Amino acid sequence: VNLEPVFGSIDDYVPLVEAAIERLRVRTRAERVAVVAHSMGGLAVRAFLAQRGSGAIEAVVTLGTPHRGTWLARFGYGRNVSQMRLDSGWLRELAAREAGQPRAPFTVVLSHHDNIVAPQSIQTLEGARTIELTGRGHVELAYDHGVWQRALEAIETSGRG
Repeated sequence: VNLEPVFGSIDDYVPLVEAAIERLRVRTRAERVAVVAHSMGGLAVRAFLAQRGSGAIEAVVTLGTPHRGTWLARFGYGRNVSQMRLDSGWLRELAAREAGQPRAPFTVVLSHHDNIVAPQSIQTLEGARTIELTGRGHVELAYDHGVWQRALEAIETSGRG
């Protein structure tokens, strides 16, 4: 899924996430699906879950997602970039919207060598399994075979999968 418009609000990506989930459900004939999301995509999935609930999602794996923001966002442009600033108002509001809602099992994959999302040590989610890696940059998390193997293992052991 391409999250467009490029500089839009992360909340505006919820219909894109929803449509992708529905396409996958139709194509696989599955009632529930697993979602793997890279970077801001993980925040878009969280926004989707906060708005629509977890009924269609079995498990979520995020790769290099700035769950608590990233200091590099202070140098960027666009609404979504400002939403990804460290502990931004949007991130706090998202956490408040998620509070008390049942959530599909989450696995957070982060790299201590992520060159975009920093600091890495705060990029976890309460109740989520966290897999900490080294030697992989931000973009590499989306393409590394070993990372995808970890994502598949996380989905398989999600407790419902």
